[in-house]
Amino acid sequence: MLVKGRYSGEGILAQLPRGEEAIVTYGTDYDIEIYGAVKTGESQRTRVKIESGLALVTNEVSETTTYEIRNKGSEDKHLIVEHPRRSGRRLETGDEVRTTRDFYRFALDLAAGQSRDLPVREILFWDQGVHIESLDETSLAHYFSGPEVPGHIRSQLSDVVRRKMEITSFEKRQEQQQQLIEEMFQDQERVRLNLQALGRSEEEKSLRDLYVRQFGTQESQLSALRSEVKALDQRLQGARREVEEAILAIVWE
Repeated sequence: MLVKGRYSGEGILAQLPRGEEAIVTYGTDYDIEIYGAVKTGESQRTRVKIESGLALVTNEVSETTTYEIRNKGSEDKHLIVEHPRRSGRRLETGDEVRTTRDFYRFALDLAAGQSRDLPVREILFWDQGVHIESLDETSLAHYFSGPEVPGHIRSQLSDVVRRKMEITSFEKRQEQQQQLIEEMFQDQERVRLNLQALGRSEEEKSLRDLYVRQFGTQESQLSALRSEVKALDQRLQGARREVEEAILAIVWE
């Protein structure tokens, strides 16, 4: 490669279709200095879609790469700056000259001794799936508190969270009652063993009567507990159906 009649370097040019242009790298220009600095903005949610119990949350964040370019030479330069193209991003700013498969190319002129910045702003975006049935107060506030979520959708989601908290309360109560039943059943087993071990003396007869009364009281308590557990189970089944219906009723596109 000759520049103004002087040898400047050599490069390899691949075969090209007729009329197509290509940039050929043939040497290093030591008069040009270029540095890149990246600054990332805050993440924000720009779109939410809800259907069939699944929320698809689109997140975006801005990223600006600023190229600091300096021409230390005594001649003016025409530059083409290549910035890599990457999936999951879209270009927002910059004087784009040409787009190739792998790069964005920006053209600029730089006078001798001149310095300038070339900011290239991109938006990074990604989708995140959130199952509505897994929502709690924390995740509700995290994913659906932004201005992009309509008030009626947020209200429906809050209702689902409230219903799930009620279900959790029912389940905890049911677990406590089951524990009481188990403890009382174990105590009844102890009473049965004691009854079997008693003889026929007057003292043992009195003790037998005490155990029999205790056993009868426990049977009444057990019956009441089992009834409460059954009622709680029915309430739980109904509450779970209501939550499922409430989740499927939330549709937002």
